[in-house]
Amino acid sequence: MAGTAAAGAFFTALAGGFEGWTVVAAIMTVVLFAGCWFSYRDGARRGAAEPHIIQYHPDSPDEVIDIDTDTGERQPYQD
Repeated sequence: MAGTAAAGAFFTALAGGFEGWTVVAAIMTVVLFAGCWFSYRDGARRGAAEPHIIQYHPDSPDEVIDIDTDTGERQPYQD
């Protein structure tokens, strides 16, 4: 969002004829969009390298269990 705001500031400065601010806004736009791209690339690389660990917890929809109403004992679901 900051890159988009910097691009808006760039176009505003460009339309207003403020040459110095146009240069500053152009540099900031490039820096912010490059930072966004590097952040996205790093996140994709990190996500591919880390295994997705599935942890069991009692409320998991992947594990169906029967609960005995008298004792509260949990057993794997039997068809």
